[in-house]
Amino acid sequence: MIPKIRTALFDKLTLLLLVGSIYLSPLIEARFNLSYFREVTFACFWLMWLFTFIFFNKKQLIDIGILVYTALASGLLVISAPFWLSYATVNSYLGVITACLVFTLDFNFFCKLLKVIVHINTLIITSEYVFQEYLFVSIIEVEGEAVELSKKLFGGAIGIFRAKGLFEGPLTLGQFCIGTSLLFYKDTRILVFNLLACILANSRLGILCISSILIVKWVFSLNIESIWKISTQKIFYLAIGLISLIVVFIKLDFQSVHRILSMFNSEHSTNSARFHFWTLGLKEYLSYEPINLLLGKAGYFRSMAKNSSENSFLFLLLENGLLGFLYYVFPLLFLSVIASFKHVFFLLLFGILTFCLFIQTYYLGASANLLLWLFLFKTYVEFRGKLR
Repeated sequence: MIPKIRTALFDKLTLLLLVGSIYLSPLIEARFNLSYFREVTFACFWLMWLFTFIFFNKKQLIDIGILVYTALASGLLVISAPFWLSYATVNSYLGVITACLVFTLDFNFFCKLLKVIVHINTLIITSEYVFQEYLFVSIIEVEGEAVELSKKLFGGAIGIFRAKGLFEGPLTLGQFCIGTSLLFYKDTRILVFNLLACILANSRLGILCISSILIVKWVFSLNIESIWKISTQKIFYLAIGLISLIVVFIKLDFQSVHRILSMFNSEHSTNSARFHFWTLGLKEYLSYEPINLLLGKAGYFRSMAKNSSENSFLFLLLENGLLGFLYYVFPLLFLSVIASFKHVFFLLLFGILTFCLFIQTYYLGASANLLLWLFLFKTYVEFRGKLR
């Protein structure tokens, strides 16, 4: 019999490899010129998990509902892959499997690691904004050409600085902040840190979503009696938080504020471009062969339009077909219905997630997809009352 302490140690080491692969790899690859650090550490994560699964008897720790849905993702990946032109969107199914593995290891420990990343990321973003320089700059390959993800690329065209912290760019940072805010919606400190990060990164979607969670959470926590029972310490920290956010907004230049407000302008160039890709994406999907309508044609639309469809649901149809689309929509609808019987606040969380999926290809990134499925699986087991 293998001691439990040894089992727990292997679990934690395995999850540390996953965190290193997803959240530390951009920094390590850029700073130390290690091109395949992400792939190597992710492969090691899988090997470590396989070792613990075989020798440490993890089978009894898997919730049957999560196991079945993960097996379905594996099956869809196997039957769909032969009809794809590219595997760039493989995370759409691989993220589900990875989230399942986290639950078989130590979900609570992984959540602690994520909170550590949030704190470290906030410190880095703040320093980046103060000194107007990135900690590191990633270089990626796009259409066979190397592209430097510099501060000029993200905000230089309109004269603003967008911090990015541990991530390759402000977009993935914003998605991380939204994902961890949904996962840790009860932790006000995490919400405030994420909101600050999104403001400094000029992440419009992140600011809107996290502000909504904070405001609604504050409204639901208030009643006539509780107003008079708020401790002096809580009032002090609330005042400090509000003053800090006000100072940050004042320090933001006009272009930064204008970019945030442009989110609500349907005639702005970014929004009109989004409508264009929606229309184009729907038109292309309807022209697919029957087998591609069902299983998708990953890689085709991006190669043709040089962009995604700017809508997760539409891009799921294009890349993963009707089966992949339904795979994502079903848990959203199912858990939203259950949430309506629990508390209206849960409906807000699912509304935010649906909104993010609607106006971005939110599910594509490794971090965003993992956090999405961790949130769905966590909510599922919470509703069943079986979260350990």
